[in-house]
Amino acid sequence: MTLTVALQNHTCPICGGPNACAPAVSGDLSTPCWCRQATFNADLLAQVPQELRRVSCICAKCAGLSPAPAQENPPS
Repeated sequence: MTLTVALQNHTCPICGGPNACAPAVSGDLSTPCWCRQATFNADLLAQVPQELRRVSCICAKCAGLSPAPAQENPPS
């Protein structure tokens, strides 16, 4: 079975700020997202609380990347 529905987690599990997760907004894992091009190191991933691992996305700020650009036409 392939999971295609994204969980509606919009906050970073490390800082609690918005994570700019496009699949979480759309509800569809096939939605392109900034994080697909990012690399998250093991030390960063170890900071995510166990209960939020694999269910909530880390934000670009915590990942040490430039913030994701704002969408001009966010999904409705």
